[in-house]
Amino acid sequence: MNAELDQLYQVPLKDFVKERNALAAERKKAGDAEGSKSIKALTKPSASAWAVNQIFWKEREVFDALIVSGDGYRAALTNDGAAAADAADTERKQKLDNALRSARRILEEDGQNATPVLLGRIATTLDAISSYGSANPEPVAGRLTADIDPPGFGAFAGLVPKPPEPRAAASSEAAPESADVTPDPALEREADKAEAIHKAREEFAAFSASVHELDVEVSRLRATLHAKEAELTKATERLDQMQLRLKQMES
Repeated sequence: MNAELDQLYQVPLKDFVKERNALAAERKKAGDAEGSKSIKALTKPSASAWAVNQIFWKEREVFDALIVSGDGYRAALTNDGAAAADAADTERKQKLDNALRSARRILEEDGQNATPVLLGRIATTLDAISSYGSANPEPVAGRLTADIDPPGFGAFAGLVPKPPEPRAAASSEAAPESADVTPDPALEREADKAEAIHKAREEFAAFSASVHELDVEVSRLRATLHAKEAELTKATERLDQMQLRLKQMES
């Protein structure tokens, strides 16, 4: 059944309903009434979700690279400095751009119009997939039916580790409850340093979340740019044809 469903999500978008109904009929004929009913209830993917699915099925290396780059960015954000996080995010954006180009090509090969709006929705979903990486609570397995929203600030704030508890001073004997305990300056400095690092990481995560929101918008604008570039290429070709025809008419 899984193999049949996987194949269903790889058919051209215009054929999805027909192939879904045919598969449901086959299951019903085989005596699997429940399976037939569940297949018949499957939602046809949106054009943007379908395009992302096809990257998963047809260009898996591009899709997997997107996941890996997202994991790399999350790891750098958690464990490394700002410079490493910036470098990892640059890599992530490159993989996102590659995936977006694949989506546009897939749409065009399927005879669909890769409009700026459609590419913008695809860019948002791809950005969400990258942001979640392999930590996505609902892993994408080529069966998307709708767009995915990128994770919010909470997903980044959750990456900030809590400061470690200061170590207690070693003592061979427990001090009497009534005795005054002199604070250990070294332990206090350690606790202050841990707290300062934690606050700095929180600020970094908060700012990273803001930058991420800008990234999403840039992805949408990049999708629009890709679509306009394609329109410009076609318009230029048309203009050249008209100019050649005009010259032929004048000669």
